Amino acid sequence: MPTERNSDAVDYLEKLAQNPQLDEPDLHWLVRTFVTLDATDKAIHVLEKTGGTGIDNELMLARLYRRVGRGPDAARLYKSMLDQPIMQPAFWVEGANFLASQHDLAAADQFLARARRAFPETGRVLRLIWDCFKRELEERG
Repeated sequence: MPTERNSDAVDYLEKLAQNPQLDEPDLHWLVRTFVTLDATDKAIHVLEKTGGTGIDNELMLARLYRRVGRGPDAARLYKSMLDQPIMQPAFWVEGANFLASQHDLAAADQFLARARRAFPETGRVLRLIWDCFKRELEERG
């Protein structure tokens, strides 16, 4: 929740979010600003309301769901991005890490396999990451 110091800013941003003329970069700025002001719930609402289907929107929303403990929603979004042409190794590791933390090793392995196919030069590192995921989950029980 916003503090009193930033509640006026949050109120202003909520009004700004109602503007149908906002383009995607503006919406992303708005979302990041809500998060900065500790109004993550408002940021989620903006992304859910705009119904953006772009990868950037989905990734932002998945990260926010993770942040507020909405694991199943985040997992659903990450899995929906599995077939997307995302050319960022960090994304694939992020998704694999999250899905492994949710004990979905099959999906985590799919993410790392995508990274290995797209970035063969990272194969050894990705195998080490996978081994760490499995070891950590085994230690947790």
